[in-house]
Amino acid sequence: MNIKEIVLDMTSRDLHRIRKSGTEIINNSQNEDQIKKLFPYRDEIYESTRNLRFTVNNVFYEFPIVIIDHHIKLKDNQGGICSCDLYLGAYSHFDPNVEKNNESMAFLVKGIGDYTHVYGLQCKKCDKRYHVSERHYHYIWYKWELMTKDIKDPIAKSEIEKVLKLYLDTLLSDKNLRGGRLQ
Repeated sequence: MNIKEIVLDMTSRDLHRIRKSGTEIINNSQNEDQIKKLFPYRDEIYESTRNLRFTVNNVFYEFPIVIIDHHIKLKDNQGGICSCDLYLGAYSHFDPNVEKNNESMAFLVKGIGDYTHVYGLQCKKCDKRYHVSERHYHYIWYKWELMTKDIKDPIAKSEIEKVLKLYLDTLLSDKNLRGGRLQ
């Protein structure tokens, strides 16, 4: 990331430049070393973008501030958070096919359906596991959910066994979150 260029773009009030650099910040949300370089510019970026109303989707200038603030909390060691918590945020374009190349994420499994796919990923920093489902509307987007409960590992060897385990883990997580019981 070219920090100087990103700061100039984010403070330019130009839609295309903000979108380009905002996307770059979002794509580097797990890269703590790069995001730390933006700390000194956080207020300047915020002040330059806070009253913008030129787009229906403000994520390109609002979510980068969320990312910087999250990493400031990480630096200050506030409350056992991890950069992977950003996957649960307002940005729905974290593609698991791209995130599997992120050095801090482990790609566990991909389930291929007729129209959509599901994925299992795990953070290598904090060991949180995520169930990611591909969704469609006018575009492809992804819903990231934290798996809060895990079944005993059945030593899944084949891809179908891994996908079945992912579905079972998700079912148990859903029941755990709702306080229900598996019947």
